[in-house]
Parts: sequence; C-alpha cells; structure tokens
Amino acid sequence: MSGSARSTMRRGFVRILTSIVVVGVLSLGATLVAPVEPSAAQGGRLNLVLILTDDQNTDVSKMPFVNGRSDWIRFSRNFVNNPLCCPSRATILSGQYSHHTGVEQQRDGKLLNDSSTIATWLHDAGYRTSFVGKYLNHYPWQLGAYTPPGWDDWHAYTAQTAYYNYSLIENGTQVSYGNAPADYATDVLARKAIRFLRRPNDRPFFLLFAPFAPHNPATPAPRHVGAFANLAVPHSPSFNEADISDKSAWWQTLPFMNATQMDAAVRHQYETDLGIDDAVRGIFETLANTGRLDNTVVIYTSDNGVAFGEHRWAQKQCPYDECVHTPLLIRYPGLAGGERGDFASNVDYAPSLADFAGVRPASPVDGYSLRSRLFGTGGNWRSYVLLHGQRDVDYQGDQPIPPTWWALRSKRFKYIEWDDTGERELYDLVADPFELQNVAGRDAYHAKVDELHAQLARLKADQPRTVSYER
Repeated sequence: MSGSARSTMRRGFVRILTSIVVVGVLSLGATLVAPVEPSAAQGGRLNLVLILTDDQNTDVSKMPFVNGRSDWIRFSRNFVNNPLCCPSRATILSGQYSHHTGVEQQRDGKLLNDSSTIATWLHDAGYRTSFVGKYLNHYPWQLGAYTPPGWDDWHAYTAQTAYYNYSLIENGTQVSYGNAPADYATDVLARKAIRFLRRPNDRPFFLLFAPFAPHNPATPAPRHVGAFANLAVPHSPSFNEADISDKSAWWQTLPFMNATQMDAAVRHQYETDLGIDDAVRGIFETLANTGRLDNTVVIYTSDNGVAFGEHRWAQKQCPYDECVHTPLLIRYPGLAGGERGDFASNVDYAPSLADFAGVRPASPVDGYSLRSRLFGTGGNWRSYVLLHGQRDVDYQGDQPIPPTWWALRSKRFKYIEWDDTGERELYDLVADPFELQNVAGRDAYHAKVDELHAQLARLKADQPRTVSYER
C-alpha cells in the first residue's frame, strides 16, 4: 500500500471515530435474564475480549461510553499484585504473583516464561488469538520481528511506547508511525483490534487490546484536547498529606507536590481516557454489528493505578490504594450489570478467562476464576489480597523509587511491611479510608499486627497450584 493510501485510511478512521462520538452511545441490550448459549459454530465456546489500559485510576466517570453501560459487573475491590506495568502484565498473562513469575521490575520482561500463558492455553484449545498494543517492558525485542507463543495475530509496540513517533511489530514486519493526527496510537491500535474482530466467525477468539493510554505523559487525541481544561479537580484528604511522620522513614523524605501540576496531569489523563472510550465503543459496536456481542465476554481493567499527589506521591509502585486499586468491569452475556464487593486481583484474570473458555491452565496459577463471583455461586472466597513492590536497583530515572514492600489488603485493614527496615504500617480503613493514620504501634492493634504478619508470611511462602475447575 502506498504512503498516501495509508494516510487516507488513517484519516478516514479518525473521521469514523469522531462521528461515533457525535452519534452517541448505542443501546446494546444490557439486562438479559439468562446467560446465552455460545454459538454452535464455535464449538459452544464464548469469545473473549480483554481491554487493558495503562496506568488508569478507578475513576471512569469521564468516559461516557464505558461509564454509561449498564451491563458491566463492576468489582469495587479489585487490586493489582504489583503496581508496575511490566510485573502486572506478566501476572495478567500467567495468573501468577510477580515473585513467582520473576518479573518484579520493568527490566524483568525477558524473565517471563511465556511458553505457558493465557494466550497459549486458549490457542492450544482452538481459539484465534490477537494481541494489540503494549506487551512487556524490556521484552527481548533484539530477537527482531518476534511473536511470542500463542498469538495468531500480533501488533505490538517495540521497545519505545508512545502516542506518536513509535513502531509496531505487525505480524512479523516492523512498521513506523509519525506525528500526524492519524498516527495517534490509541486510534491506530483500535483500528487493528476492530479489523481482527471483523474476521469470519469460524472459531472462538481472544483479543487482548492494550493501548498505551493514559500513561504519562498523558496525551489526548487532537479531537479531545482541552475537553476538561476547566474541570475543577477535587483533592482527597490524602492529597499532599500534611503529616507523614508515622509512615516509613523513606516515605518521610518526600516533599510536597505541586498542586497545579498534579491537577493538570489529572485533566490530561481524563482527556486521554476519551480516546480509549472511543476505542471501546468501536469494539462493542463491531461485536454487535457482526452478531457476536451476545456470545462475547468483555473485560475492562488497567495494569495499575497511579497517584497524583496523594501521600505526596505522583506515580505508581506505592502500597497505598491510589496505586494498587484499579477498575475491573466485566460484561458477561446474559448477566445483568451490578456491583460485586468480593476481592479480585489481576492474578485472577488468566484463570477466569480460561474458565470462561472451558480451558484448564496448562501451568500452576496463584489466582482464582471469578466465575462464581459473577454468578453468585460458590462458598468461601478470599478475604484479602496480596500486594508487593520490589525496589528497582537498576533504575536510572529522575524519580525516587520506594524500597521493597509487602502488604495485605482486607475490607477493614491495610497492612504493610518494608523489607529493608522491618517497619510496619497498619491502617484501619473503616475509621481511616484514606490511609492517613498508621496504627501499627498502638496497643489496641498489636494482636491484629501479629495476625496479619503471620498471614503475610504464609502467603509469601505459598506456591502456585494446579487448577481443577468444578464445571
């Protein structure tokens, strides 16, 4: 294809997305009364779409299509095991905690054993698989136009992720994009995802759509620049936390953040989210127009959260909820939307997708299938989630990196241990939902600290297990 033809196609796609914004949200049948049966042509199996954004907080209220759908099942207590892009993505692919995958920092992408991931499990079971977007930081791209095992269709960033001036490996060929409006990455990636979804419906499919957005420096599509320029950004009580003397010694070295800069960053993220919203709208409309929506599970989530001045912090990697709490929205055919208060984790995504497909993971996992939480069946469920952050000794950036920490998060408590000093933090989230008062040293909480310390030690020592679903 000539350069002019490619440019024309890109401009056309941008015009299509823009017109979609004007037309508004389609009503796609949100509250069916019973799960539908998968297509017989697909062997009775559901299609699967995982939408994985990059560094997005739980607030999706500024995304009209995503937030406006009434058929999402929303997990209000979803937390990522390791709040950093590469470790989280390795966990999402494998269903294992970061200390089990060995991918604990950004430079560890090459350590993932991707010979057994959700992609290979589904591919080996007959699914057509497609990856579009950001894979793993510092993956061994020196191998050239390499496609990891399990992916039939592959459109992934090379080493440099960006909104403009980037390259993609597109099924064995490296393709470079520039800085024209039509090169805006979220739109380019959305087009590739939609193209995959339009293919003949001969087999069940799995699409993992992973845009770079809204990762900092958040850069909105041209059509969305300034959309929230006049938005007043609210601040939680943890913003520029006044007294951090009860937090770890390392944390006490942090200065106050610039409120003007933090508010501007929040506005830019909201504007960048609008491009994702358009992409999600395009995915849903394509599923509906091709007759596949009622046979497809769609999951929307992010690899980690990010702080914008809370606790004097302005990035990810922290043990506080701003970093570890992420959206998890699941649209399951035939199930009415609603909220689930059960604890979920990114370690659950791979085993859940496998379970939805009727496939057993080919390797041990740490997570659980969320099927019983969706259908309101099953007995005991976890009462806490395991959280972890590993200090990156090779980090060369200009931002501070916290020391290694471990944590447990339950409905009432957040318990944190810092590896290098042995310091402990405990927050009673009923009385202190913004994690402002460390009560670990108070007599009334000594027994709880001992209990959570023992529980944390047990979880750290546990090994992944072989899954055997009751179907």
